Amino acid sequence: MVSGLTGENQAAGISTSCQVVLQVLIILTGNYNFFNLLTIALCISILDDKCFSRASEDANKKPGSIFRLVGFGISVLATGLVLGIGAHYTVKLFSLEHNPDFTIKSQIAFTEKQFHDWLEMIMPWTMRLGAASLAFEIFKAINMSRKLKSGWVMKGLSQFQIMFFGIIAAAMFSISLVPFAALDKAAQRSLPQPIVHLHSQLRPFHLTSPYGLFRRMTGVGGRPEVIVEGSYEANRGWKEYNFLYKPGDVSARPPIVAPHQPRLDWQMWFAALGNYQNHRWFVTLLYRLLTAQPEVLELMGDNPFPEKPPNYVRALLYHYHYTPSTPLNSSQKKDWWERTLKAEYIPVLAKNDSNLLEFLRHNRILEEPPPSETTPLSKAVKWIRQLIGQPEGFRFVMSLFTSAVLLRHLTAFLPV
Repeated sequence: MVSGLTGENQAAGISTSCQVVLQVLIILTGNYNFFNLLTIALCISILDDKCFSRASEDANKKPGSIFRLVGFGISVLATGLVLGIGAHYTVKLFSLEHNPDFTIKSQIAFTEKQFHDWLEMIMPWTMRLGAASLAFEIFKAINMSRKLKSGWVMKGLSQFQIMFFGIIAAAMFSISLVPFAALDKAAQRSLPQPIVHLHSQLRPFHLTSPYGLFRRMTGVGGRPEVIVEGSYEANRGWKEYNFLYKPGDVSARPPIVAPHQPRLDWQMWFAALGNYQNHRWFVTLLYRLLTAQPEVLELMGDNPFPEKPPNYVRALLYHYHYTPSTPLNSSQKKDWWERTLKAEYIPVLAKNDSNLLEFLRHNRILEEPPPSETTPLSKAVKWIRQLIGQPEGFRFVMSLFTSAVLLRHLTAFLPV
């Protein structure tokens, strides 16, 4: 990743390499769909074009490129050092151990106080390093503008532009420190009051924010999951609806999802974090199960009511705990999860329930859909869908990706 980097691009190459390695590790240990791939794409975009051009490789082979070779060696050494230190402390701080059954055991080896003490120590240094890096880039740009082979008017205009945008960049960096310092109270108190005041004045414009995907950890006390059940009788005979990807059956092995993103399973996770009043689509889902709508059932696992739909449905809230260390014997079925019933998510509903029907009418769910236009393409898509059914998401995405790579390489051998 850092080949071809020289001088000012070394820091970008090192940070990109570290971030890419982090994203790959997250891909290997979690199912975050395509978000990590998007982050890797954004990281690669900060690299210089020379990193991907053969011209820079040829330049390194020319005589007198000793400085390029030294810069390349320093960048590789720095990258290896950063990654090595990161790997060492990851193993140490999380007590990573490799088990004989090819699983990894981990346990947090630091206290909450130690973590906050570390934040209090490191936060001021990160802010100083960011300020120094920005100042260095601004002064470097000013120095480069002085070496332009042009008249004094163009030089003056260039320096004015650099100073103008440099002031804007410094202001943006300053106000961005306010949401950044929210990680530590001591860092918040250390910020100058004019910066805090400027941030509060510009907050309506959303120039900066503490946004971070999944920046707040959920499920620490158990992963909340909504389990949907159906029955022909209101007080007994309840059977669970299993989904294709989200936890349900405690003995079902967690599937590989990334880079596929199952829309329904993804929304079920958000529904479990709140209530059905804030997720009205969930009530519609239950109604579709009562009417056995094929398009909805195809998004789920095996239908527990294959002959006719249930008369009643309900939803319960469970907390799931991952149990990968459960022993697996020939006479014992392994449970990947342990779950505890927490509450009733939604009460028992029937197809002819007056409140349910009123809700559906209010949200225009029961209205007849407009007739869809039938074209040869739509007929072909429906025919293919009926032929292959509902493909498994991960295999389908990887099949498309593999086919595209093979076609790309096969076309290279075709005569032009």
